[in-house]
Amino acid sequence: MKTKILRLLSLVALIAAMFGAPGSLVLAAGPVVSVSPASSTVAVDQTIVVQVNVADVTGLFGAEFHLTFDPAKVEVVDADAGTDGIQIGIGDFLAADFVAQNTGDNATGKIDFGLSQMAPHGPVSGSGTLATITLKGKAAGSSNLSFTGVLLADSGGGQIAATAQNGSITVEGEATVTPEPTAEPTETTTPDPTAAPTTVPSTCDFQGYHVVKAGETLYSIGRAYATKPTYIASCNGVVNASRIYVGTKLGIPVAPWSPVPAGPTAVKQFTPGDDPAPTPGCRYYHTVAYGDTLTAIAIRYGSSVWSIGSANSIVNLNLIYAGQVLCIP
Repeated sequence: MKTKILRLLSLVALIAAMFGAPGSLVLAAGPVVSVSPASSTVAVDQTIVVQVNVADVTGLFGAEFHLTFDPAKVEVVDADAGTDGIQIGIGDFLAADFVAQNTGDNATGKIDFGLSQMAPHGPVSGSGTLATITLKGKAAGSSNLSFTGVLLADSGGGQIAATAQNGSITVEGEATVTPEPTAEPTETTTPDPTAAPTTVPSTCDFQGYHVVKAGETLYSIGRAYATKPTYIASCNGVVNASRIYVGTKLGIPVAPWSPVPAGPTAVKQFTPGDDPAPTPGCRYYHTVAYGDTLTAIAIRYGSSVWSIGSANSIVNLNLIYAGQVLCIP
């Protein structure tokens, strides 16, 4: 009988713990980054606004997330027509002192967003909106809004553990068929051996630096400075000459390109022949090695991922390259 009573008491205690009875151990929930509303409906050719919210966070100073959607069903509506590319709206929970990245890609169905506060703003706690996304229905069906990465950071660059909650959107109706506009011819990104030899330069003496803007290619940048595109690629460790990233800081070597073929030309960011201005406020310089991360580098030098990203015009704080030389502020 005593054994039966003990078993019964154990069962009662277990049930009490499961349902949060007084005195039971309840694990506190951590910060949550979520799509709100979790599910929504929009008609074809109509728009809807969803939010990316953070809840129950303490000491938040910077945030980054990566979100995917079905580009056949919905598309992101640009929130800033005055800026190149497609952007989403910035929420009011964090001060947007430094926007590390804000891009929507309607071709691949990706959204990359990251921002950080800077002094004198201090860390914030509680719940609020990190960003707003305006989506337009393209075709009937449903699309998941799924996080592929979420990073919350405190003022020292330390990571704040958080969970992510995905969302979904249903598109109703049929699309209005409109004639597809004729695409203008675009410049080929295949290296032209007659225009730029594939010889790797023995030295890379930089005459200045150029930060890649939306729509630019190595060829359009090369035309701006009359510099061979393959030399720009070689001196900057660009493996795929047909793919460069917005925000990348490229050193422009002394490699005259003449005659310069006709085609799109980037806007000059310095005058060749001038001495490149030193980057202000660099306490150290770090050459990225295989396996390095910005978080590890920041800890090593007593800095933060956000300040290093700002000093080096890094758009994606998760993407650095071996051989890249970083200014450590």
